[in-house]
Amino acid sequence: MPISTQYTPETYVGDGVTAALPFTWRILAKTDIVVQAKDPDTGEVTTLDLDSDYTIDDGDVDNNSGGDVVLSTPADWDGFTIKISRRTARTQLVNIVEGSTFPAAVITKALDRLTMFVQELWQRFGTPGAEQFTRWDEFAQILQVDTPTLGVLGAEVDVDEGVMFHDITFAEALADTAYEILPASFNWPNNGWWSNKTTAGFRWNFSNESPASAKMVWKVNP
Repeated sequence: MPISTQYTPETYVGDGVTAALPFTWRILAKTDIVVQAKDPDTGEVTTLDLDSDYTIDDGDVDNNSGGDVVLSTPADWDGFTIKISRRTARTQLVNIVEGSTFPAAVITKALDRLTMFVQELWQRFGTPGAEQFTRWDEFAQILQVDTPTLGVLGAEVDVDEGVMFHDITFAEALADTAYEILPASFNWPNNGWWSNKTTAGFRWNFSNESPASAKMVWKVNP
């Protein structure tokens, strides 16, 4: 069947009572759903388990209208931010034998799977704009794209020459200090560590003094 709607993860705040949390997009298997719950006090994220923490009805699979994630014990997630995402299995199981029939339904589903991949990648990375930046990670040999829509805050900043630390100040103070400070990258040989963590920002300390034209990329997961 055609895919005529865009994909965006669903987000809810658990009230301790509501069990059925709708998702409005098609899935090809129950295991293509990822459900995560974020603790409002600690910021810790828990990935829920299918068939124990939640269930999905058989009729909600391959349904263009979506379906429901049904929490087994809603009281366990009272006050938690619950995110329902789709991660389509990265496999291709269609095998068309030379001279065989060309079944439209099979081909359509294979194309649908590819479209789902593209939707999920677009949701995660999109097209870099003014609020995004890309950079090549030489160590990991991958392109890093940092996007506020992923829930990650960060920026590339200039560092003064000849210093051993740089203070990061957020554009807006965070609610608490439970945020995660992610590894930073530098344009000079350097290992760093953070300190002075507050709701307004933190400090990155350098193992090597910053050279002229020094830059660093910092990221936090609120």
